[in-house]
Amino acid sequence: GSAARYWGLKPAEERKRAVLECYARWWGPKALTPKLYLEKDWKQEEYSRGCYVGVTGPGTLTEVGDTLRTPVGRIHWAGTETATKWIAYMEGALESGIRAAGEVKDRLKNEKPELKAKL
Repeated sequence: GSAARYWGLKPAEERKRAVLECYARWWGPKALTPKLYLEKDWKQEEYSRGCYVGVTGPGTLTEVGDTLRTPVGRIHWAGTETATKWIAYMEGALESGIRAAGEVKDRLKNEKPELKAKL
């Protein structure tokens, strides 16, 4: 939105200072000196084209959403777009990761009985 456009025109150091000052108001002065600071300019991202999640056409997720989650051979899919709830949010990414890990665990139990006790 307009705030992103406004801050996107500012120098990186000014953005960083503003973010850290905001954090310091919430969590105290230690927030002013992080071990690492990274930022992402999504509008510069070639494949997402300005957003943090893939955008599909109307009805796509309701029509083929299950297909996005279906394993293909030994490949199991995870990512916020494969979530059943909270698609496009961190919660959706976590949900899909937990689901995919469970699929792999179940597959290993069935294919490698010697691993069953370790899983």
